[in-house]
Amino acid sequence: LLTDYGGDGPSFEQLAHSTENKTASIRQVAEHIKPGGKAVRLVELSSDEKANVRVYTRSASDSEITLSKDATTSTVFGLKATDGGSSAFYCTEIVKDESGPGKLQVEAKSSTCAALFLVHVEVLPINSR
Repeated sequence: LLTDYGGDGPSFEQLAHSTENKTASIRQVAEHIKPGGKAVRLVELSSDEKANVRVYTRSASDSEITLSKDATTSTVFGLKATDGGSSAFYCTEIVKDESGPGKLQVEAKSSTCAALFLVHVEVLPINSR
């Protein structure tokens, strides 16, 4: 997790400045989610925007993240447990260049209720690389 939230990972500011795409973001969103809760609305994309979505966790058990666009198109991503348990963190980019328009939502499932996830969304202009 990010150091801003008590983790050993980079800070949110470091993460925002280290993205591989050097095109300026239109906006960035970060949300904490817990397994078993309702879907969390992340962002609404306009027709000239695209999004990159990353998930961070320290969960010691396998998990699933479901990303939905307009509450109809859903994609499930499996996250493997971190090898180091709660002292290690895991990050994966689950979506790159998801184009708008549309509303993105996310929800998590895990075998443990103690799991926490940080979802980071970077919104970019659609004409960027």
